Amino acid sequence: MSKSKGGCGAFATTPKSKKLDTNVKQVSRNVAKSLCLKHKTKYVGTAESKGYNPDGGIFYLDNKPVLVIEAKHQGRSGNAIERWGSLYLEFKTHYPDIHFLTFASGLGAHPTEVIGRTLRTTHPDGFNNLTGSNSAYLSEEGFTLEQLEVIITNKLLTLV
Repeated sequence: MSKSKGGCGAFATTPKSKKLDTNVKQVSRNVAKSLCLKHKTKYVGTAESKGYNPDGGIFYLDNKPVLVIEAKHQGRSGNAIERWGSLYLEFKTHYPDIHFLTFASGLGAHPTEVIGRTLRTTHPDGFNNLTGSNSAYLSEEGFTLEQLEVIITNKLLTLV
């Protein structure tokens, strides 16, 4: 379940989705500082789009966006991951080389459940690895702060 946030997407409303969202935001900010990288929390969009607030923000190199980080908590049904698709299409349309890193938790965060089935075509190298331009980590139980930090840092190090 989500609520609108001023036309810029939706935000977490369940305790588990709020925890994932908060942790991804916190770790992304910390990693940006430790690696001295430009990091923004909002993409304003274009005249044709509404803009977005990716959960983990957007990382930039040479003033060009290179990584978007999203967090999705979903049960076996719902539309959290479908909203990921509109964000993905918006960025890939304007920045074809941009990378995506998605953290998914909940019962739907399994390769055979709704998140895995939805992300399969955009993640040809599978899940829980950093290969390719799209990386998605799936864990029903969620992620520790340490796990998030290692994954985000390692993904960024492949881009710098």
